[in-house]
Amino acid sequence: MTKRQIIKWLESQSEKALAEVETQSEKALNLYYAERNEKIGLEETATAISALMQQAYSLTESFKEKVKAEYPGTDTLCGYYGSISYKLANMSSQAEIRSCLLKEFEDVRTEIRKGIKARKNEMIKGITDNYRNVIANVSNMKNAKLAMEYLKSLGFDLSDLVKADENPVTTALSVEVDTRFLFIGGKKNEVE
Repeated sequence: MTKRQIIKWLESQSEKALAEVETQSEKALNLYYAERNEKIGLEETATAISALMQQAYSLTESFKEKVKAEYPGTDTLCGYYGSISYKLANMSSQAEIRSCLLKEFEDVRTEIRKGIKARKNEMIKGITDNYRNVIANVSNMKNAKLAMEYLKSLGFDLSDLVKADENPVTTALSVEVDTRFLFIGGKKNEVE
């Protein structure tokens, strides 16, 4: 095991910790949204509006049938931009109505949302700063053994790191190297 391997492992642990903060933050926001939507009656309001929109759409269809009956040559299937059919069609789905209702207000500045964002930012900064410090300390240690002892003293579970060292992954070289151009082995005057 080398210090570089340990540092790479620490970097991956940092990424996992940051991803966990993102997940926790998203869960907290989703819980807030669910509670908020329940308190404001979002589903009930969207359902009621949807029913009214369906009534309006039905009235519009009845109107179009009357027009067609009185004036048989009239095209009532167009639904031109700006027509009531066009506008009602855009508001006929409950999902669209729900989305539009949520655009009626902005709650980014509420204490709950600001608190979740502040805690997330605080955790991200703490994780970034502390992992940077741990990596700096490991880099400055004499050897990997001391680094492992240091990480154990901090409380890290090193079992997967040790397991990875016991079972090294061999990888094939992905790019061929022409050693003539490395100027090694005393061959430095190949131009002549």
